[in-house]
Amino acid sequence: MEQTSDLVTTEQKIYKEREIIFGAYLGGPLVGGYMLAENFKVLQQRDKVKKTWLFTILITFIMLGIAMILPDSINFPNFLFPLIYTFIGVLVFNSYQKTKVQAHIQANGAVHSWGRTIGVSIIGLAIFVSIVLCIVGLTQLSYLKADTKTYGIVKNEISYDKENITEVEIDKVAEGFKTIGFFDDAIPKYIFVEKEGSSYVISVSCSEIIKTDNDACEYFIELRKEMQNLYPGNKLIFNLFVDDIENVVKRIE
Repeated sequence: MEQTSDLVTTEQKIYKEREIIFGAYLGGPLVGGYMLAENFKVLQQRDKVKKTWLFTILITFIMLGIAMILPDSINFPNFLFPLIYTFIGVLVFNSYQKTKVQAHIQANGAVHSWGRTIGVSIIGLAIFVSIVLCIVGLTQLSYLKADTKTYGIVKNEISYDKENITEVEIDKVAEGFKTIGFFDDAIPKYIFVEKEGSSYVISVSCSEIIKTDNDACEYFIELRKEMQNLYPGNKLIFNLFVDDIENVVKRIE
């Protein structure tokens, strides 16, 4: 009698290539990594399970990091990230699993249903979205707990985090804005100041016009230059935002 292999006799289910493509694209990199790792278990390649998870987590946070630091002014297609990590998943499948998966299927090995694939993808998507929301929440934390000082008759506002920058430094920044005429007694201004190393990142609230009006943008370029002259020992970066402090439409440095 012909001897059968472990793949022929196993009743463990496996994910096919198209299911991995669907899961990764819909559910995110965590779903794609999960499916690949489950396949490695069934295919008796357990040494690759841990590596798959480590690589998946790394890719996930790299993608999130890139997405977080990309300026809103850059028109980055939303579908590009899913295409990238789906392509990576397919590449891993074709390089390490395809031949053995085909042998498993040809030997009447069990495969996961589309119902399970869709369910796993939806759960994975929910987890992925939760991670994104947590990261966004943490980045917003400094703004939520910010202290605020007002200056002048119209109460120009500077918000800041005392754990990041001192009140003395904030007063100096306010004095600089008053010196160059940005903090006047006509229209109240709002800014948020934080330190990155020795640099000051100054987020300035602007109207929608800043997106299209070159003269308005040039005004802030000159404003930054004047402030920089007052503080030659520290690099100044201006983030011009509209409505929400995360909605940075121009970065001037």
